[in-house]
Amino acid sequence: MYQSSVSQIFIVAFSIFILIFAIKSFEKALLFIVFTLPIIPDFFGFIISDSLTIVNVQKCSLTIIGLVWIVNKLTRKEYIFQRDFTSIAIIILVFAQSLSLISSTDIRNSLGFYARILIEWYLIFFIVSDTVKTIPQIKRACTIIVASGVIIAVVAILRHISDIYVFNFLPVVSAEALGYSGMKLRSGLSREFGVFEHAILFGMYLNLILPISFYIFIEKKEKMGKILYGCFFVFIIIALFFTISRSAWIGGAVSIIIIFMFLKLKEKLKISLIFILAILILNLLANNRVYDISLMQLSSFLNIKYTPFNSAVEYDLDMVQSLGGRIAKVEDGWKAVKDNPIFGTGLRNEQKTLGFSIGDNSYFMKIAIESGLLGLASFLIVILSILFKLFFVFLKSSHTENKFLALALLCSIIGYLISIQAATFYNIFYLFWIICALSNNMALLDSERVISG
Repeated sequence: MYQSSVSQIFIVAFSIFILIFAIKSFEKALLFIVFTLPIIPDFFGFIISDSLTIVNVQKCSLTIIGLVWIVNKLTRKEYIFQRDFTSIAIIILVFAQSLSLISSTDIRNSLGFYARILIEWYLIFFIVSDTVKTIPQIKRACTIIVASGVIIAVVAILRHISDIYVFNFLPVVSAEALGYSGMKLRSGLSREFGVFEHAILFGMYLNLILPISFYIFIEKKEKMGKILYGCFFVFIIIALFFTISRSAWIGGAVSIIIIFMFLKLKEKLKISLIFILAILILNLLANNRVYDISLMQLSSFLNIKYTPFNSAVEYDLDMVQSLGGRIAKVEDGWKAVKDNPIFGTGLRNEQKTLGFSIGDNSYFMKIAIESGLLGLASFLIVILSILFKLFFVFLKSSHTENKFLALALLCSIIGYLISIQAATFYNIFYLFWIICALSNNMALLDSERVISG
């Protein structure tokens, strides 16, 4: 009871602080939230008693920022939304998901979740698009996102090692405060949750910041900056490994391979040296028996067996985590889509309508089931438009730094999209939409330079 009261006081105090900060300096308040929200569990774990508190802090902060922004726009009699193709596509997506409320059997649940994503995802996209308007501002925002991620990665690595070696030199952190051990096992291998409630979610977060951290490393000219951000990149790679998440590994590998393909020889040597350093550190940990990975463990971890079944209710954990289990869920998912092809089952209503959850393994499947093919098509148009713009900037931009930034943001989005094929978590979707907004603005600004120059 005491812990719950303290958590509520923290939410109120933090919300008031954000309100005052946003009124005084909106851009700084927005960047402060982007930096602070992910690291709150680590630094306020002794206050936060459950994951619901973190969600409420996130909801309140983003809602306050949204309300202040809307009031400012109305006061100045300015347009609330941008009128580029991607922004219009997002408005269509919002409309498509509102139509899914028609078919919802639990309108209260669906409406509540719709209000949440409206504020935390789509409104935040327009807020960032309207606030971060220049290339230097976009670079600063990217640096802040990476700085926050590095803190989480370093704390996760230290906690991982201290848990294993017993010399716990860290204060109470999120894993303990949230009631999680922070460590789970997969085929005998320990998994790190970071500040999140699942290793896959931690991997998704790291996939978002991994390519951007490499871009900052490449961009730095001074020697100390190179060394510092090179170390940050190594920390993120090691933390990504500690998640023991196949989807996170694949997403990270794909994004880095894409970057590697387009780098010059000098940059390829740099990234190769970084990976060698990361492997040496992991090997050092393995020699100290943090990990003792055998071929049998790896075979069990990959778990590529296919076990067909007749009903999604019959899932067991081992089967669901296998490749065959995921394929079977996709097959059952498309059956559900065929039953409600246009409007879907309604937001946050899939399990109640069908009797079981079959969309959790893929967000694309989830959105098709809950928002129908109209919602899925709208989402794909939004994402593909952003990816196409970034690729165009990479090919056509006359500014080398912009080319690298576009490539990093492109790989960040691709890595995340690969990750969300394994599970659907909403905790950090706001950060995904922030990066989408930065990407869209970056592409628009660079195209203006090309046209004018």
